[in-house]
Formats: sequence, C-alpha cells, structure tokens
Amino acid sequence: MCERAIGRSSGFTLMEVMISFTVFLIISVGFTMGMLAALHTHTMAAEHYRATSLCRNRIQHARVLDFDSMPLLAETYRPVDEQGNVNLGPEGRFRRTTTVSNISANVKEVTVEVSFPRPFGKLSTRPVIVKTKLFRGM
Repeated sequence: MCERAIGRSSGFTLMEVMISFTVFLIISVGFTMGMLAALHTHTMAAEHYRATSLCRNRIQHARVLDFDSMPLLAETYRPVDEQGNVNLGPEGRFRRTTTVSNISANVKEVTVEVSFPRPFGKLSTRPVIVKTKLFRGM
C-alpha cells in the first residue's frame, strides 16, 4: 500500500501565485510606461514637425511677396491652425510670431517662431524658429 503525504495536494501555493503575480505586474508596468513614453515622444515629434512646416510655409509666403510689402507679414503670437490659417477657435492650437527686420535698403531678415501644443493643453516653452534673409529682386 502506498502512503500519501498528509496535507499535500498538487497545484501552486498561495505564496507562489503571489510572487508570480508580482513579477508579472512589474513587467507589465514597465512595458506600459515604455509604451506611454514612446507615444509621448511620437506626439511631440509630430507637433514639432507641424510647427516647422508652418515656419517654412510662412517664409515661402514672404518670398513671393513684393519686397516692400514684407513688413505687412509682421504678427505677434497669432493663433493658427495646422495649415497656417489664422484661427481664434480651438483649432488654432499653434502660436505664430513673424518679425521682419531691415538689414539694409536691399536686405530684410524674416524670422518666424511657432509654439506648438504639448500634452495637457500647454504650449511649448521653446518654439521652432526659422530665419532667412531676403534680397530685393530675388
């Protein structure tokens, strides 16, 4: 006759289950934090790219204007949407500042700064800045 151990049954003990659950939880939290950081970085990079495009489009607009009309581009912290259209509503998530400076009678410097949205509705503390010099007759 075989004797069975008294009080022994097959399966996991409560302590083994708790330890495996803790290890799983630590790995899951680490993975989730990594995914959230990657998503945040991707979102910030996309908004930075949009702000850079807005700057470049404004510079391109300055290039097609008459040289003496360039000062009309000047604006300060104007709300614009993703296409660069002035928009005072919720679509105006970006803030654009355009400065036109006279370097000489035939040279103007155009500076465009665009602040882009960050998570939780705040704007970037360091805007994207694009500068160029435009010459009369160019």
